[in-house]
Amino acid sequence: MFAAIVAASASVLVAVLAYFMNHRGERVRAVRQAKLEWVNSQLKNLYGPLLVLADVNETAWKEYRRRYLPEGALQRRSHDLTERERQRWRNWMITVFVPAALRARDVIVEHGELIIEEEVPRVLLDFCSHAASLEVLVMEWESNQEAEELLIRHPGGDFVAYVRASYANLKAAQSKLLSVR
Repeated sequence: MFAAIVAASASVLVAVLAYFMNHRGERVRAVRQAKLEWVNSQLKNLYGPLLVLADVNETAWKEYRRRYLPEGALQRRSHDLTERERQRWRNWMITVFVPAALRARDVIVEHGELIIEEEVPRVLLDFCSHAASLEVLVMEWESNQEAEELLIRHPGGDFVAYVRASYANLKAAQSKLLSVR
C-alpha cells in the first residue's frame, strides 16, 4: 500500500513539475517572440527605411559634390553660383535630396514609437528640422521668390552614423533572438 501511495504521489509530483516547467518554457518563448516582433518592427518600419534613404542620399550627395563642387566650393553661397550651377543645384534638390529627406522625416514622425532610445535623439530632431527647412526653400523656389539660404542645415555624418549604428545593433539583436531556439 505504501508503495502505491509513493508511486501515486511521485506521478502527481512529476505531472505538476512537468506542467510548471512547460508553462515556464512557454512564457520564455512568448517573451522572446514578443521581443523578436518588436525588433522586426523597428527594422521594417523605422530603421530599415531610414538606412536606405540615408545611404541613397549620402551616395547621391557625395557624387554630386565630387562632380559639381570643386574643392572649397562647399563654402560658396547660392548667390555666388552661376545661373547654370544654381539651376543644377535646384534640380538635384527638388528631384533627389528633398524627396528623400521628407520621406525620412515622415518615417521618423510616423514610427517614432519604435525609436530605440527612451527619448528622441537630438540628431533625429535636427534632421526633422532640416527637412522642414527644405520644404520652405522649395516653396520659395516654386513661387519664383528669391530663396534665402537654407535655414537649418543637415546634421551631416552624425545622422548617417546614428542610422547605420542603430540598424546594425538591431540586426545583431534580431540575429541573437533568432539563434536562441
